[in-house]
Amino acid sequence: MAVLAIASAALYPSAINAAPGDLDQTFGTNGMSSINPIYAGSAAILLQPDGKIILTGYYDKQQSPYDRDVQLARLNPDGTPDLTFGTGGVATIDLGGTNDQASASVLLADGKILVAGERTGQLFLLRLSADGQPDTSFASGGYITNNVAARTYALLRQSSGKIIIQDNTLGSSSNLFLARFNTDGTLDTSFGSSGQAVLDAGAFEEGTTAFLDNSDRILLTGRTTCCGDQLIVGRFTADGVLDTSFGTNGFVTITGTGGSGYGNAIATQSTGSIIIAGRTYGQDRDMVIARLHDNGNVDTTFGTSGLTVVDLGVGESIQSIAVQSDDSIFAIATREEQIGDDFMDYVYSREVLLVRFDSDGNLDTSFDGDGVLTLFNSEETSGRDIVPSSDSAVLAVAGDNLTARVWRVLTAATPSPPTELSVVTGDAQATLTWTAPTNNGGAAITGYTVQSTTDGTNWTTEIADTSTLARATRVNGAQSLLSATITGLSNSVSYQFRVAAISAEGIGAFSFPSSPATPAGPTTTEPASSTTSVAAPETTVAATPTTTTIQVTTSTNVAASTSTSVTPLLPSTGGRNSGYAVLALLLSLGALAIIASRRHGARQL
Repeated sequence: MAVLAIASAALYPSAINAAPGDLDQTFGTNGMSSINPIYAGSAAILLQPDGKIILTGYYDKQQSPYDRDVQLARLNPDGTPDLTFGTGGVATIDLGGTNDQASASVLLADGKILVAGERTGQLFLLRLSADGQPDTSFASGGYITNNVAARTYALLRQSSGKIIIQDNTLGSSSNLFLARFNTDGTLDTSFGSSGQAVLDAGAFEEGTTAFLDNSDRILLTGRTTCCGDQLIVGRFTADGVLDTSFGTNGFVTITGTGGSGYGNAIATQSTGSIIIAGRTYGQDRDMVIARLHDNGNVDTTFGTSGLTVVDLGVGESIQSIAVQSDDSIFAIATREEQIGDDFMDYVYSREVLLVRFDSDGNLDTSFDGDGVLTLFNSEETSGRDIVPSSDSAVLAVAGDNLTARVWRVLTAATPSPPTELSVVTGDAQATLTWTAPTNNGGAAITGYTVQSTTDGTNWTTEIADTSTLARATRVNGAQSLLSATITGLSNSVSYQFRVAAISAEGIGAFSFPSSPATPAGPTTTEPASSTTSVAAPETTVAATPTTTTIQVTTSTNVAASTSTSVTPLLPSTGGRNSGYAVLALLLSLGALAIIASRRHGARQL
């Protein structure tokens, strides 16, 4: 594909400086958006390819006996409620139980949303259409229940489209548990043993979450009492067989965390290394993060001898982690301190923290000065989930029993996303216009990069750097509006585009994708049809002269009329005689008009 031109102001417009750790002021209100009511105690965050944000939890009706319904909310990329979703941006679904709690969701290939959780002691799977309505083509009325598990702590979609849930085994013993479902919601009996897989380390195990690596293998973490309360990591093959090439008999316990540990989060870096995070186990909790090689051995180059412990004084725990494209690690955590009791009910002071580690597990002091940013504090609010929203920002969610809160935090000194991206298509081409970022990251914007996609997933760079292109005049006279025209596109193919600003610090966050646009060739207009007919020769028939009376009324208040006899001229086969006849008729009518006018004038005198 080729680029015709780039249009801009003489210099790219300046923008507000922003630093890592600053809230993105273009998101929500001062960088934060809140949704009420939604119980964020189980809220999970899901980022759609178009930048929209889904929160999953439940609605507690605050009554006795308690009654809870599944609830999801969706935000636009700028943090405002997406009014096309559910009702006013919130979808509430009553599954008929007294305790319907959603704990996880996953986006399906067709844009639908699969939700999982507990329906009064049974696992449920619920499928929603893209607008938040139950998909009645799935199971019975849009959802299915199964007593294979009581709930799920993680919901994963493999490349085949099959669905993995993670829970703990039911009954007197507790072990780490997985089950797999087909796309229609039925249990996939080809997975593990009759659709289920169990990790039994020989003691009491409690799982908290799971993660898919690039080979669809399933990593899971939690704790085990096999060797004193220890952080445990296990791995299964894509088909639910315990992977004995990992650690010892398919699992690893991590020591050196003050004698105990509890895993809450797991992810992988671009190298395939495995990151686990959580807390030390006991009353005085500290944050802990560790790294394993692909075979399960501890990576001693990470942190101190393979792990990092962060002690901020009292009660810290990592709930979720996100690995960015540069392999740096963000964690959302809660710092909790008991400050008293109220009639035997403990009273806590809680802080929601965002923590950044570099790729090797060290606190990154370039982030907010010490690597730790306090997002919120209250008695009830806890950190819940985190996802990267771009290479230069993360979305973090926290909440209490009534309100979910989402923050968009800048993580790099690169520019924020361009805005107001629009596309006008032509013959095998598209012209893009956009507005410069509000934050330049502290360095001047020198150019832009433009990408396209035809499937919403795989992006092609159309313009690596607009600064290499010839500049044209300002677009529409607007100082901050930029434009580029891309040629060589395929007609009748739907495209989406996105743009990112470039500065000395690197490429900033991409804009959210444009609306789909389809180039088309010029419209061919069919010539109007013409019909030629040949008339039979005209036969002249003599007509008998008649007398025609013509009455002319020419008064506003008083009617004046006259009449005269006119003998029509007969048509003739001669063209000149016909013309005379018409002329004579016109002269007669003119004379009548003059007579009438004179009579009218006499009456006015």
